[in-house]
Amino acid sequence: MAAFYILFEIAIIIIFSLILARSIRRRSIPEISVSAMAAGTVLSGELVNNFHSKVTVYNPSFLFWIPGTGIPVFIICGGILLSLVIFMLAGRFGCSCVWRRLAVIVLISFSFPLIEMAGMGSGLWRWPSNPPVNTGWVLGVWQFYMIFIGLPALVGCVLPLFMKEKDRGCP
Repeated sequence: MAAFYILFEIAIIIIFSLILARSIRRRSIPEISVSAMAAGTVLSGELVNNFHSKVTVYNPSFLFWIPGTGIPVFIICGGILLSLVIFMLAGRFGCSCVWRRLAVIVLISFSFPLIEMAGMGSGLWRWPSNPPVNTGWVLGVWQFYMIFIGLPALVGCVLPLFMKEKDRGCP
């Protein structure tokens, strides 16, 4: 099973690197802005989780860790990637209408608790307290992901309105 975790970790880091390089090469200011905001929010969320709340414990099989923390690098890359992909999907399905883009992001955000359950079910991470999966848990997980992953995508959808870009942020 350790090989699966390592391959998953490497795949997330490579996909993140390729998509970020594409955004930088295209000089897509909205995508770069979403990535930068997501880097700040995801990293701060994981640092609070790691040093204050201790909600998540990661599988020790991963290769790349942020020094001095118990945070695997792929978690940060994956969070930024998820926020960027949500933003890009909102641009594809919401076209140039900001309200449609925001609606797409909110619809996608309903899958956030499923992502958490998939991570726990696959053994990528676990919750030491092992709380029951009920409405409060689902809302708490949704809120955490929405603040740290969804918010940069939401801001990225509104940001082009204040910029002088011809495409208004459509990927």
